[in-house]
Amino acid sequence: MAIVITTESCSDLPLAVRQQKKIPIVPMHIVFPDRDCADGSIPVEEIYAYYDRTKKIPGTSAVNPTEFADFFHRVARKTGAEILHIGYSSQCSATFSCAQMALESCKDITVRLGG
Repeated sequence: MAIVITTESCSDLPLAVRQQKKIPIVPMHIVFPDRDCADGSIPVEEIYAYYDRTKKIPGTSAVNPTEFADFFHRVARKTGAEILHIGYSSQCSATFSCAQMALESCKDITVRLGG
């Protein structure tokens, strides 16, 4: 069976590598006081402008289990492949735990986690 590798936006894989290897990326969150944005959905200049105005760095948050489950199902439907998700370290982020929790909703597909 075919295997597709997935990861999170915090992996900082260069765009050329992501495109060449066709690696699906699930976005983490950038959290401003008034909104939550998917990583990569806003220009980085907006983050710099926020810092210039407030002298604060926006927060970040992990991908939640529902988002992971939806992401894994979309990737499995699109590729027909098993998924090897190489995630952020469980020592640094709640993201890995959220990916593990998502597996409860992914019994109909094969997802393996590394992180």
